[in-house]
Amino acid sequence: MTPAGVLIVCPDSPYSGVGRYTKSLSEALCSHSEVLYLVFSSSMSPLYEKNHLGKIVPGVSLGAGPLDSLFNQYFSQFVFYREFSRMAELRRGGWIIHFTNGIKLPMLNYHDKVVTIHDVIPYKRPEHPHQSLQRHIFRLLKLYKHYSNVIVDSNHVKKDMEAIGFDVTPTVVYPCVSRQFKPLGDKVQLRRQLGLPLKKSLILSVAPNVPRKNLKVVREAVGALGTDFSLVSVGASIPGAFTFKAVSDEVLNRIYNACDVLLFPSLDEGFGYPPIEAYSAGLPVVASDIEIFQETLGNSAILVEPTVNGCIRGIKDALACGQYPLRKGAALPRKYSPEEFAQNIRAFYENVVAKR
Repeated sequence: MTPAGVLIVCPDSPYSGVGRYTKSLSEALCSHSEVLYLVFSSSMSPLYEKNHLGKIVPGVSLGAGPLDSLFNQYFSQFVFYREFSRMAELRRGGWIIHFTNGIKLPMLNYHDKVVTIHDVIPYKRPEHPHQSLQRHIFRLLKLYKHYSNVIVDSNHVKKDMEAIGFDVTPTVVYPCVSRQFKPLGDKVQLRRQLGLPLKKSLILSVAPNVPRKNLKVVREAVGALGTDFSLVSVGASIPGAFTFKAVSDEVLNRIYNACDVLLFPSLDEGFGYPPIEAYSAGLPVVASDIEIFQETLGNSAILVEPTVNGCIRGIKDALACGQYPLRKGAALPRKYSPEEFAQNIRAFYENVVAKR
């Protein structure tokens, strides 16, 4: 039995990993869904002006800094009272309510609500600069320990959740990668369009500036390779890099195609979109040799120790191997295809409806 519809509630920017997941979910469900974006931080509002798919509801603005985000998270059922009331109405009408990030919203008292938890990194690697928000994240994860309709992005996250004492085994549904990411034509022409050097080896980083992304190692590794190499960054501002911010999938695909190697020495991920996107665009990937990438990338990437020396060796190997890692992982795009994702997510929803 299928649900009457699905309300997809996204508490993050369309340009974040959660935003990408929300977009994939909406596309998989086609006309059977609505998307609702709840804006917790007023400083993030400009990011919602483009690339969004549904209704945008801003929270209370308390000025610069973390105060508005903290307030809106703690009191979200009051701040977003109208939206939560509508959720109750839709649920009574046979809809499923799917929250696409379990560490941003408080527990709603619906046994059939669906939530996706992308990682439990706040438990393993606390790195939020504001302790009140960190404690709030911990509280939400503890609430979800007893919740039944939880989706996770990988077996790695499932294993982490079991290790911290989740009562119910979550369901693994691998995210999909947009069809926008594909090989293009003339690399030189793409570099001209993007304002990138024509004759240098371009090493790409796609990551925000958070500690686990290991961007200091990225900068030092590319710097140590010499003047024939340049760093391109999408997201974080890295000194000396050609930087792009808040780009569409179409532009990001052009950046992937203009570069020579994606360097992604992250210390932990729940899934990690950029390596899969880069691979789909035909770009060799150098990533950390950690459990999540052993699962999601396998032999489709060059996995290295996430140190400066490890990254340097990986970049040199990637440039020497050319397309060889891509040929080894030829089945990877099918594993993360929109069709596979749509089939798995619909099966999950049908199971939720059958339990009502």
